[in-house]
Amino acid sequence: MIISHQYKFIFIKTSKVAGTSLELFLNNYCASNDILTPFWHPETGHTPRNYRGFFNPFRELTYRRKFARIASRTGTSRTIGDFICRRKFFEPIPAWQVKSRVEPRIWDTYYKFAVERNPWDKILSRYYQSKQIYEEKYGGILSLDGFLEYFEKQLLMPWTTPAWGSPAPYNYPRYVDPLTDQVIVDRIIRYENLNDELSEIFPMLDIPFSGSLDLHAKSSYRTERKPYREVLNNRQRSLIEKIFTKEINLLGYLWE
Repeated sequence: MIISHQYKFIFIKTSKVAGTSLELFLNNYCASNDILTPFWHPETGHTPRNYRGFFNPFRELTYRRKFARIASRTGTSRTIGDFICRRKFFEPIPAWQVKSRVEPRIWDTYYKFAVERNPWDKILSRYYQSKQIYEEKYGGILSLDGFLEYFEKQLLMPWTTPAWGSPAPYNYPRYVDPLTDQVIVDRIIRYENLNDELSEIFPMLDIPFSGSLDLHAKSSYRTERKPYREVLNNRQRSLIEKIFTKEINLLGYLWE
């Protein structure tokens, strides 16, 4: 996540959408007083800064209490823990939580954007990353069916993670208001059109851009490059459609 006071934007980081590459690019233009959250795995060329500090927890706690009607737990202890530990911002922080922790004038006037991706392609990207990490750590085999089964179970308890959404790459809870399902960022960029859409946004923000990020962080995880239509069977396709129904409906993604 990035908050740039110099260029007046807020970048809400989502998963498996070149978010790390985008943050590495923006790192070159962020000022010393801008906010950049650390990566789970540090990357050369990225300098986290200003993400720690106290914040007013009462707005967030008031908001969290409303979650009682949609979840078995509200997560108030997480907000209190973040406040005590001065954990103001973190890598998967969702937009609604950023809104609660920044001054209203910043949220209301800065340009807010996130990136989303075709879910069938996105899930394969996440699978190959998880497969490599899992198999190196445990020495077993992580099948695609096994990964999808685990992922579906995680959706049954979506409010247990720091981002108030299920584990990556279910990004929907990161850019909507969980109570209303209203999109609360100014733009959701399509990963498939990333450079073209950044070529529209960056000039508007006065950020220099050549037309291409020319960065491919974490691309080494996916060695199998077959199109998702050649990898996924009908059952897997249907399960992914079920998991990502809200993202598909919002952005009109098609199996194509």
